[in-house]
Amino acid sequence: MLPTLVAKCSKSLKNLMEAYMVGEIVNVLTSSGTDGKDIGIITPYNSQANLIKAVILPISVEVHTIDKYTRVEIRTA
Repeated sequence: MLPTLVAKCSKSLKNLMEAYMVGEIVNVLTSSGTDGKDIGIITPYNSQANLIKAVILPISVEVHTIDKYTRVEIRTA
């Protein structure tokens, strides 16, 4: 089991290890031919969403919080 590196940022939480793992999964998917616009990432915290966006640059994927996704219609296959 991997150690969790949780940091409190203001009133939100972020986890560097989880963001890194998500970045690796996005890299595998896009390397296998999945278009970034077909990937959506949901996280409960704003600071985690921002961290994931920073980790996956320059790949453009949808990264939002749970609250944001309840207000955004996403395309499903």
